[in-house]
Amino acid sequence: MNKSIFRFYSNRDFDLDSLANSYLWFSKVEDFNDPFEGMYEERIAFPDVRNLSIDDAIDFYEKIGNLNTSVKSENNLPSDDSINHMLKTSKGRYELRRIVCEAIRESTLEQFNIAKYTLYHCCFVYNKDESFALKNKLMWSHYGAGLRGFAVEYLTDMNEGDILSKGKPVTVHGQEISYEKYAAKMIIKIMYDYMSGVDKVGIGKIINTKSPEWEYENEIRLSCEAQVVNYNKNIISSITIGEKMSMIKRNTLLAIINSLNLDISQLVKFACIDKKTLDIEIINYDDFMKV
Repeated sequence: MNKSIFRFYSNRDFDLDSLANSYLWFSKVEDFNDPFEGMYEERIAFPDVRNLSIDDAIDFYEKIGNLNTSVKSENNLPSDDSINHMLKTSKGRYELRRIVCEAIRESTLEQFNIAKYTLYHCCFVYNKDESFALKNKLMWSHYGAGLRGFAVEYLTDMNEGDILSKGKPVTVHGQEISYEKYAAKMIIKIMYDYMSGVDKVGIGKIINTKSPEWEYENEIRLSCEAQVVNYNKNIISSITIGEKMSMIKRNTLLAIINSLNLDISQLVKFACIDKKTLDIEIINYDDFMKV
């Protein structure tokens, strides 16, 4: 994961409260503003008997066993002895292919349901190549309330106990989002590569894929089993305020930062429009206040 990730906020009272009380709100997939989120099953091509060869079925069966010996019984897969017996007849080979196809479908949908109904997610943006999060015009327009909001930079180099839920440490997983046009992915290859150790992402390739229209976000998504996650204020690296934020909101935000005993002159920056280039310019607190 990158050293820093950025969360854009509007100037809502809810956003100010989350900063004041050092927590992040994680959401279910169905609450995202992208209506195509959560359509996992539609993005995959499940194998069936017609396109799964007996060699692929055996190979997949062996990979499942190498990954976790208990998986075979959990997915109602036949024993090794039964496999050898089934391979002796065409009917048995057909049945093996059918069983493996069903096991792939069941195990995949189980993972999808975990992501969709069990996990909560929080979305961030990160610096990618020459794209700098704090200078992203669309992020300031769509999520930063047209430069009336603010952006918080969080360090990802955290210590144990920096992330808590109900006072207890919580495990948070991060995954970069990939952007590509819809095409049904062959799940058997994804799972085969994952179980072979070739690819550590697995079905995350489907879960964490969005259409190219969202590519400007450079999103990295944090996921966990808690909806409200508290964090140590020391993981805040910077807070950048949009120049169009009202004076009342700005003073409230600065008061909150001050109440957290954070160094305003070092921590706070301002995002402003460069009148010559019409790009976003990031100005230090002291320089902005001199204007």
